[in-house]
Amino acid sequence: MASMHILNVPWVEPVDISHAVLWLASDEARYVTGSTVPVDAGALAPFTIPHATSES
Repeated sequence: MASMHILNVPWVEPVDISHAVLWLASDEARYVTGSTVPVDAGALAPFTIPHATSES
């Protein structure tokens, strides 16, 4: 499974998910709305679509 992640970890630990949930429930994230927060050790990074560039 480590080959699927950018970070050198075999999998994401439950405590990592818990930290993200606690942050979202805290006052520190009070202005975060409508966002996806992937806690996946970079597994989605190879599949992201780069921003389109405008050429003149």
